[in-house]
Amino acid sequence: MHSNEKTKIYEKYKNAVVSLTCFWRIKYIRISEGNEIEDIFTISNNSSGFFINGNYIVTCAHNVLFRQQKIIEDNFKLIIERLPISPDIFAKPQRILVEIYNNKGYVYEAELIGYDGAGDIAILKINHKNDWNK
Repeated sequence: MHSNEKTKIYEKYKNAVVSLTCFWRIKYIRISEGNEIEDIFTISNNSSGFFINGNYIVTCAHNVLFRQQKIIEDNFKLIIERLPISPDIFAKPQRILVEIYNNKGYVYEAELIGYDGAGDIAILKINHKNDWNK
């Protein structure tokens, strides 16, 4: 593919590209003086996707799913136990924020419509009826 062809493709589709930020609330167990103390904290990741039709966005499933793990801190030593693979092992994010490139920095909230972990594909939707998106 020649540079000129790449430039044409970029110009045609550049406004379809979005930046995604997903947030999960994770349970964290600390052991202090023999007592288990449970904390909740938020983690996030940044990734990308693109519009495919109207308000629908396609991205990789691994961008919007978090493999749950048991995280224990004992005397400042982290013990991470991966849970056995099952359909319930992957947590959906509590919130997905979408920033549309070349759109003056507007940020919208999206919902996860569906995913196929084996195919590593996920579909999101921006719902304009959502209060965040008005």
